[in-house]
Amino acid sequence: HIATNEGGGVYIYSMSPIFRNCVFKENYASSGGGAIIIKNNASPVFENCNFILNESGNNGGAIKIIDNSTGTFNNCRFNNNYGNTHGGAITVDLNSKTIFNQSYFNDNAALNGEGGAIHHQNGGLLNIEKSIFENNNAKYGGAVRVLGGDINFSSNASVFTNNTAHENGAGALSIIPGNGKTVITNNVFTGNQT
Repeated sequence: HIATNEGGGVYIYSMSPIFRNCVFKENYASSGGGAIIIKNNASPVFENCNFILNESGNNGGAIKIIDNSTGTFNNCRFNNNYGNTHGGAITVDLNSKTIFNQSYFNDNAALNGEGGAIHHQNGGLLNIEKSIFENNNAKYGGAVRVLGGDINFSSNASVFTNNTAHENGAGALSIIPGNGKTVITNNVFTGNQT
């Protein structure tokens, strides 16, 4: 499916739907959220969903989350998604929150920007538990790039393996927290490069 602006597959506005056992594949949006846009205090939950080969001409190859919204992802897989600027799989902005539990990010890319898997900025919260980031690529922050907001990677171990930043800013995790709180414990970083 092709959208001319945001949310190539699904547009979520001020709602709290639950998606279970869904596949989002080969969707495209020119502005953001190749498969899904989440905005205006929306709070969807995704369980056992797969995001494959989605693309954005700007940011959030698979998903864009903005405007005080919250996305919760349990046991989801993000494979081969591409954001032209930021967030190969997901971009999070404008005081929004994301919670990932037992999720897998593989071969996502933001080759012209930041956060091969996830790009998070301008407040909010990024919480990641028991997740795997493998072979993601970007200019800055091969797996994850954070520019402000609270970061919590502490409850249960996540693994960052063979992610690459092509210019600067860490192959696995690049953080510029601003006024946010950062907690990172019991995680594994191996084979990442810049």
